[in-house]
Amino acid sequence: MTDEQSCFCSRRACCQLVTEDDLKVLVNFLREFSYLYESPNIRFLADKQWQRPPVEFGYTLENRFQWLQFLSGLDNEQLNQLPFAPCTANSPPSLQDFIRRSKEVSHLPVFSFCCFDNCLENEKRNDLYCSGIKAKKLHEIENFALILKEYCRRYCIKRIIDVGCGIGHLLNYLADEFEVVGVECDERLCCVGRHRYSSINYRNLKLNRESLGDTHILSFFEGTEPDRSAIVSLHGCGDLQTILLKLFTRLKKERVPLIFVVSCCYHKMSGIDEEVAAWALSDCVRKISPSGWRLRRSGLRLGSQKQICSWVCGRELRSFHERNFLTRALLECVNDVTGIISPSSPRQLSRSLGSIDNIISIIAGRMNISKELSLELENASMFYMFLLCLIGPEILLINFINWRLLGLPAATVTNSNANRIANPMGSSILLNRVRL
Repeated sequence: MTDEQSCFCSRRACCQLVTEDDLKVLVNFLREFSYLYESPNIRFLADKQWQRPPVEFGYTLENRFQWLQFLSGLDNEQLNQLPFAPCTANSPPSLQDFIRRSKEVSHLPVFSFCCFDNCLENEKRNDLYCSGIKAKKLHEIENFALILKEYCRRYCIKRIIDVGCGIGHLLNYLADEFEVVGVECDERLCCVGRHRYSSINYRNLKLNRESLGDTHILSFFEGTEPDRSAIVSLHGCGDLQTILLKLFTRLKKERVPLIFVVSCCYHKMSGIDEEVAAWALSDCVRKISPSGWRLRRSGLRLGSQKQICSWVCGRELRSFHERNFLTRALLECVNDVTGIISPSSPRQLSRSLGSIDNIISIIAGRMNISKELSLELENASMFYMFLLCLIGPEILLINFINWRLLGLPAATVTNSNANRIANPMGSSILLNRVRL
């Protein structure tokens, strides 16, 4: 990662107050480019998302095709640098504007990590903490715990309550220095945790909006010991974070002076189908939110995704992600024709689908459907499988989609190299020049 990329990512952490003007800029940016996130990415082909730029903000269908055409011509290294390096002169002006403004709203006031430098350097990993924990989870626990410890020392906190603790990985990491209490609504996870981590005091408890007025719950969080407590929640899902923040305001600050939460699954919050002003916690956000403005669930999902630094990757990994995404997107097209996959189907049904050549048989096997129905699904997918054979970062794909799905006049596309296009039945067609 370059210095610029590292700086870009580290600046996203912020301990300074964001002004009302900052929020206005952010809200306007989100509204103007809502067409980029208002639908799930996997619906890109099925919903013809490139056909719906927001005309009211001055963007046209031509703008979007300019983006696609420009991006399709970049190699992997150029794609890696796209969010960080200055835009090239031949990039579309509307894309330059988007990248510039996205950097502006991402560069919040700098948060200095200098006070944690020593502990980051001196902290040594204990293999006992790492057993059975995936690398990503361990990375989150270690870094979250380092900052949490520093603030607990500042506020003289001796007791940490982790709400939504799971089996207790985070608390186990903290148990040597603090009294640790795990709150978990799943009794099964509590049982597993008690068996694995004897140093953690587990409480099988589900918090909801009614909990805010429960004196027993308030007393539990405030504690009976003279030591102060902190509330933490790493990846608290849905409404849990808003409940914890409201709960924190009702606790005695001399007893519970600190709350540390990292939200996730914003799209699972209740009430988000209403206007932003109806469910936002911030008075300022409610004030500046335009009437009728809504954040779609697909956009809120993005708030739980990786940081921009994860954009940088090798060519093989990017190609792997591209093909997986396109396979999944084409499955949406197939399902729109057949209606065979219910919206309530388990998430695992459409995961790890492998090659497009086997996708239909994989889905059919997971759903235990008949051979006749499986054949119907295969027939419906033939066109989209053929389309995927053309997939790649090529302008050919844009014109093919333009012609077959949008019903618009297609541009002439030539390729000096022969293009081998495999058909769904396994044979191939050799095209020296393609005119769609």
